[in-house]
Parts: sequence; C-alpha cells; structure tokens
Amino acid sequence: MVKPDHTTIFFDIDSAWNAPYKRDELYPILKNNGFLIYNFIHDLIPILLPELVHNFTVNNYDTFIKTVYEYSDMVLFNSHSSQKDFLNYKNKLNIQRYIATRTVGLGADFLQTNSEINEIKIKSILQKKYILFVGTIEPRKNQENVLDAFELLSKKYTDLNLVLIGKKGWKIDEFIDRVKSHPLLNKNLYWLDNVNDDTLSHFYKNAFIVTYLSKYEGYGLPIAESLQYGNIT
Repeated sequence: MVKPDHTTIFFDIDSAWNAPYKRDELYPILKNNGFLIYNFIHDLIPILLPELVHNFTVNNYDTFIKTVYEYSDMVLFNSHSSQKDFLNYKNKLNIQRYIATRTVGLGADFLQTNSEINEIKIKSILQKKYILFVGTIEPRKNQENVLDAFELLSKKYTDLNLVLIGKKGWKIDEFIDRVKSHPLLNKNLYWLDNVNDDTLSHFYKNAFIVTYLSKYEGYGLPIAESLQYGNIT
C-alpha cells in the first residue's frame, strides 16, 4: 500500500460489518499506512435489540463496532439519539480513547414529480382512504401492532384501508403468513413489496395518515418523508 499524506481519509459510510473484508483486518492496515478513518453510523440496533436481528449480523456488528472504537478518528451520525447510544456503549465497554463525533442533518430528497400512475391496482388504492406504513417488514418495525389496531378500527370505519409498503425482512414468517391469509387482503389491506420512489411519493401525498410504530430507530426516514408532503404522522 502506498503511504498517503496525513489528510487522506478512509470514509466507511454504510453497513460494512457484513462486508467480506472485515474491518478488524482492514483498519489496522489503514492506520499503519497513515490513513484517518471516518465512519457514518445510522444506529446500534444489533447491540441494543439483538433479538430482532440476524445472529450473523449481531456477531459481525459486535466485532465491527469494537474495531471502530479502537481505530476510528471520527464518527458521524444521523441523529443525536444514535450518537448518544454510541457514546453510552463506549462507556459501558470502559473505552477511554477519544473519538470525535458529530451529528449531521438529514432529510427527505424525493424529486417532486407529476408523473401519472398507470397501474390500475395502484391507482385504485391511491383513491382510497388509507393508513400508510413504510418500512421493511421485520419485528423491529412493529407492523404487527399496526395490523392489530387496524383490525379494530376497520370494524367501525369500513371505508378505512391499511397499506404496508416494504420488502419482507427477517424473523417475520408468522406475520407474513397472517397478512397473506388475511380476509381483508386486497380489499382493505394491501402489502406492496416492490414500489419505486416515484410511486411511493404518490402514496405519501395521498395518505389519510402515515403511521410509524418502530420499536427503535436511529433516524426514522419515513417520518421525514411524510412531513415533506405535509402529511400527518
């Protein structure tokens, strides 16, 4: 490796813990060659809620975060909450090494388009009165409680609909079976797992209300996205 000048930065910006080149091997090489190491961390879910995450991810994340504590020069976060979680866990591990931390502002950057929706099913749903939930279908997002509440509401408000937008995640087979066999499926209950950003923007704009009952978030992007369209969350 060619030794860089002192301003060269290796910026690890995403979910590197499951990458083939493990950071506990890479970071020491970088530091020995004069690199500064910066990280962007969205959340500490595998540490705080390991029961809701793949065991594979839990094990890899533990090694990753400890390597960050050992070698990183600066860590950026998407929220003060994530920054606080990072520093609290650092204290819990009794790590005294100083690491610079910063929280950066994020938002919702959908392009404002006026494109028409041509798919008949989508057009039909958009004309209904619906509660919208956007997010991967997985235990942490808490779609199960949303569906529980909707089943009660739908008995009183028969014109109300629930739209779940997100791909199937992990540890969620029982709930997926419940959705697929639900008597209201494709009548008042809809699950869309392949929606592009343009179509998603239409769902945000036309929603009666957007709900988000996640058990933990670093940032919670759907909240910012819905507010961008002036929708209630």
